[in-house]
Amino acid sequence: MTLEKTMFRFRDLLQFPTLVDHMRARAEQGFFVIVCSETEALEHVIVRRLEADLADEFTLDRVSMCGSGYNPLYRTWDEDRPDHRIHLLRGFPYERFQANPEGMEEEMGLLFSHMESEYETVTGKKQCWVLFCPKAIESQLSYAAPNFYRTVCYTAGFIDFSRYERLFEMQPQKAEGAMKRAQNAVADAKERRRRGDALYRLSRIAAKYDHLEAAKKQLASAAEVTFDPAERLRITLQQARVARWQGERARAQVFLEEASQVLAAVKSGAEKAALALEWGWFALGGGSPDQANFCLTEVIEAGATLHDTGLDRAIHRLRAAIYERQGYWREARNELLGTQQVDEESLMMQARSLFKLGETSAALDALGALFGSHGNRLSQVVRGRCLGLVGQVLSRLGHVTSAYEHALNGRNLLEDSGYREYLPEAYLGLGSLVRDERAAEYFQKAFQHAGEVEDHYIQTKSLVRLAECAVDRNDMDEAKDLAEQAMSLAQVGGFREAEGMARSIQCHVLTQSGQWALALGQGSMALDIFDKSGVASPMARLLLRLAKVHAFLRNKQQSIKFLSMSLETYRKMEHLPGEARTLEALATFYKEQGRASQADSYATRAARAGALVG
Repeated sequence: MTLEKTMFRFRDLLQFPTLVDHMRARAEQGFFVIVCSETEALEHVIVRRLEADLADEFTLDRVSMCGSGYNPLYRTWDEDRPDHRIHLLRGFPYERFQANPEGMEEEMGLLFSHMESEYETVTGKKQCWVLFCPKAIESQLSYAAPNFYRTVCYTAGFIDFSRYERLFEMQPQKAEGAMKRAQNAVADAKERRRRGDALYRLSRIAAKYDHLEAAKKQLASAAEVTFDPAERLRITLQQARVARWQGERARAQVFLEEASQVLAAVKSGAEKAALALEWGWFALGGGSPDQANFCLTEVIEAGATLHDTGLDRAIHRLRAAIYERQGYWREARNELLGTQQVDEESLMMQARSLFKLGETSAALDALGALFGSHGNRLSQVVRGRCLGLVGQVLSRLGHVTSAYEHALNGRNLLEDSGYREYLPEAYLGLGSLVRDERAAEYFQKAFQHAGEVEDHYIQTKSLVRLAECAVDRNDMDEAKDLAEQAMSLAQVGGFREAEGMARSIQCHVLTQSGQWALALGQGSMALDIFDKSGVASPMARLLLRLAKVHAFLRNKQQSIKFLSMSLETYRKMEHLPGEARTLEALATFYKEQGRASQADSYATRAARAGALVG
């Protein structure tokens, strides 16, 4: 099991019982099964697991795909069907295919043609076949060999999860070389302007790889020797950013106001756009999406004639961040994906929007691509925030222990490098990864730190999470009070997702007090918000709560409808712990209805899913 837990996502392990059941049930009639793998090593581990599950009942016979010239079925045309034999069609050249898919088109054409023309001979002999190949080949089979594909009774897909773990555990470089070169440039600079520019560049490297306090000192030194208005504006804006990242919003505002005065002497569209952009981030960090939107309009107007690609990317990034705070995750995703943003912060935001929309595998791939493409060059702030997001993704997939470790490392990295602005976000994430009294402690810390940096958005989300903790403790009075506070802040700030979560909690509280009509009202409003937002996890939780309301009202059809919708939502988002909870709820529902066999079936599936969470 240790090797499996290294190679597989826990959710993928759920496929084995179903896969084996299909093989056993169809052994007498024969079958084709497709198992999608990514690497030869992963295929080997899958085969070992199948051997462990089937060795007592079947003989597993390896048939080489390449060795047969991509004409593997001929081997068994004239054979009588041996009892209890399963042919494993293995040996796909994964590395060659990944390196150059187009270079294998001819060979794949031979395979597709062979499978399409000869499958009837094999099925006529009632033989059992398992084809191992990448997901891309399975997709091509559906149209390149449609008649064969229609005979496939089951398809299982596995990914090599260990490659993500290796990426996420990559240690950041301290950029000693870049720091040394920047320091030498400062030492060599004789003219004031050159020295100011060198100090500015050194401050940016320090902010990215060292500590914000070092960047702050370098910027102060640069400001002392810089008198050119444009250069002074650039330094002042960077000082405002550093102050904001350090959680010192009052200082950041002073620098922004100073920059506004300097701008009067510059009168440049690019500088005006840069200042408005920084005001937008400042407003958004304080929990005011509407004010950030106003600043974004100024940015667009100032940069309308510049045709600056960097500015265009910054505009899309800020607009996506505004959508995030407003809870419009589909719009945030589309804003980033449609522009093909490749900078590290945009890639992180893409992964976050995919995660919130329930596209967990896509979010995992996006994070893997970010760590893989930027690698050791990732800035400390993006690495720290990404590790927190990695924790959320892993937790959803059932890797709870590993998730917490990654998120904790991310929090420590942000704390050690001085990025106090993002600590509330880190504590909020840590709280969602634990199920004991630590959760409330982390949410309380998130609320406290958010208050210190004046982040009303995280304050609102923290109150919602604290209300959920009160629900878990069955303290409905506290849950009600916290949800009402969160609702008030959410409506003032325009945080739609947080408002929906607060209404979902109120739905549960009202249900517990027997106020069914009011509970349905709050639940319906929350459902409408989540539907427009696209956020998946709160939606699935709400569906469970609505199922409970209808169960109390004896609306059996509505109750089972919402339970089924919740299960489907959790499955689509690959949320293993949520799926286990919903299966348990379905088992309880059918048990109360006196339908023992269905209750036992759901209870067995819930136990399988629950046993993998860890």
